[in-house]
Amino acid sequence: MITTCTAFILLANIELASQVAIPMQALVAQIHPIFGTFMSIIIFGMIFNTAISLYYSLAKRFSGADDVRFKKLMVIFVAVGFGLSFAGFKTLVATVFPILGYIGMLMLLVLTTTWIKNRHIIKEERLRRRQIFDLMVQKHDDDQHFDKTHQKHLDGLIDKSVLDNDDLRQQMRDMAKEHLDDKR
Repeated sequence: MITTCTAFILLANIELASQVAIPMQALVAQIHPIFGTFMSIIIFGMIFNTAISLYYSLAKRFSGADDVRFKKLMVIFVAVGFGLSFAGFKTLVATVFPILGYIGMLMLLVLTTTWIKNRHIIKEERLRRRQIFDLMVQKHDDDQHFDKTHQKHLDGLIDKSVLDNDDLRQQMRDMAKEHLDDKR
């Protein structure tokens, strides 16, 4: 229903929509100026929220656990974003969207190629984790026998895994306990 109404309003005001940077805001402002102001605040909040969360994740990715580096990167990213904002919304969208589209296609190609190239390794790791999970269930199930031979086999499988040993051990222990709790 809302989509149909939006399409009808857009078609009725196609000339207006083609001339402004943010058509939805202009259309809402035509209904009533207060609604237009409210819509502007909502759009600003959405853009601000998206930008800050993207800057945060980017700074966190490049800084690791270093808080000082994180703060510096966050300030730099926000300053660059603020500077780019003066180019104008239409210009940014017209420039950034195609670039992101090409980067997305490149990433899809890289991920697909990597998966095809390494699918046997992925399959081996999946089977290894299944065995680790089964052994963890056996270890934590009071009704099943688990001895030193099983423990040695479990430790060997964990050592062969690509994940950090302690993290993998904890994750599998938690999953096994959850599985056993669900069975009971």
